[in-house]
Amino acid sequence: VRDQTGQSFWVERGDLSPKRMLVATRLATVRQAARDDAGIAFRVAEGVLLELIQDSPAPGWAQVRHEGSAGFVRVGEVWGL
Repeated sequence: VRDQTGQSFWVERGDLSPKRMLVATRLATVRQAARDDAGIAFRVAEGVLLELIQDSPAPGWAQVRHEGSAGFVRVGEVWGL
């Protein structure tokens, strides 16, 4: 496993979650659709984990979920893709 700082770590397969997670690299705006002019669904602070639902619903976007809310975040605002 490689983290956002570039360090690599060994992890037993059984210790990994089947969910794929992204990390917000700064204040991230999650929108209701994969467009810059779409309404804001929610915002998360740097370091918050977001569950990846779909990695390319539109170029430059990822569909994510956090605490029951879902939306679309710009890939430049997260790490883990």
